[in-house]
Amino acid sequence: MAVADQSLARLRALASPIIDEARQRFRRYLPPPRTRPTLGPTPGYGLAWDVETDAEARKLALPEGDDPTGAELADIVDGMIAPGDVVVDLGCGTGRIAERIANQCGELWLVDASERMLEITRAALGDRPNVRFARCHGAQVPAIAPASVDLIICVHVLDRVEREDAYLLLRDIRRMLRTGGMALVVVPNLLSGRHFTTFKRRAEQDRGRDPRRPRPFTPDEIERLCAAAALQPMAFDPADDLRVTLYRR
Repeated sequence: MAVADQSLARLRALASPIIDEARQRFRRYLPPPRTRPTLGPTPGYGLAWDVETDAEARKLALPEGDDPTGAELADIVDGMIAPGDVVVDLGCGTGRIAERIANQCGELWLVDASERMLEITRAALGDRPNVRFARCHGAQVPAIAPASVDLIICVHVLDRVEREDAYLLLRDIRRMLRTGGMALVVVPNLLSGRHFTTFKRRAEQDRGRDPRRPRPFTPDEIERLCAAAALQPMAFDPADDLRVTLYRR
């Protein structure tokens, strides 16, 4: 038995260099090994809105057919603000609503994914002592602490991102709101004649799928997403633009 073991060991020693050389030759014909890709941060939406001039930015930030002054929505929001309230304008754009409500807020956070939009709002409102600025990263606003906000306005923002991110933004709205805090969400209604006509036109013409395009909701869609994000509806106006007032229990 010992002799057999010794013979086997000698054969292995003799064969080992030959086997190693054969392996090396064979590996030359194999594709390189696959490596797991490194996951970096998810690209945000901000770059698509970073245009050169203020005029371009203001045009982009104004939803088609909306009041350029923001007066109507500002009046609605003004009636929702109590003295000392912390308010977030999520997707503030160039600040058309923020300029009208800033004096009524205890603290006003202007949040946008685009640094260019924030640059314009800083120029207009940066000298107000109660105004703060923050970037939206993906579908979150990490600069704002949980349960620290009384009112969030989110006007024509959820429709400018993919459905998955709209849901995640609603979840972050809930995270930021205090118990009993409210949110006003405005999105285009796919069932309205105006928005459905725009939807069809863009579907037929915009083959490149502009990332800034509006993505209208049906009333059932927005209600379901809000419920999934644990936000309770207080009022629902299924007009040309869907206006949903939500609160956090």
